Amino acid sequence: TNLDVETKMKVLFSYYNITDGDSSLKPQAYELLAILIEKHPDNSLAYVLYGDFLSRDKKYKEANNNYQLALQTDSAKYEVWEQILFNCSQINDFATMNQISTRAVGLFPEQPLLYLFNGISHHQLKNYAEAAKILEKGVKLVYGDNKLKAEFYKFMGDAYYYSENKEKSFHSY
Repeated sequence: TNLDVETKMKVLFSYYNITDGDSSLKPQAYELLAILIEKHPDNSLAYVLYGDFLSRDKKYKEANNNYQLALQTDSAKYEVWEQILFNCSQINDFATMNQISTRAVGLFPEQPLLYLFNGISHHQLKNYAEAAKILEKGVKLVYGDNKLKAEFYKFMGDAYYYSENKEKSFHSY
């Protein structure tokens, strides 16, 4: 109780690096994280830090719960939205990916990766026309990243193919 929240978070961040190589300290780190959130429930960074530990340990659903709690307090952190989407992809949770990416595109319309996640989620949910539409918008935002652009075109090709628009499909491929 005598330490300020920033100091507590610095200590826990050091645990992040230490527990990556020494898993025997993980239970203690998780206990401290729970206490941090209990004592500072309005601090979005506490939830983000907890989510980072959980993501690293492949506890993606639990991590996303914490990230979403962080976003309730501060929705302006782009990296948190992105991490939720990466976690959704790890567990094939395309319904959540669709909801989160739709909200994120509204908040960060200049971020192409969000359009890619949204397009992928629509594709996986068999909304092929919507997938193609969102991917077309997103690919226009990609500059200087040919790998990312190729991902857009790959999923656009798939979306057009399943929409039975073979000409656009082959053009995208």
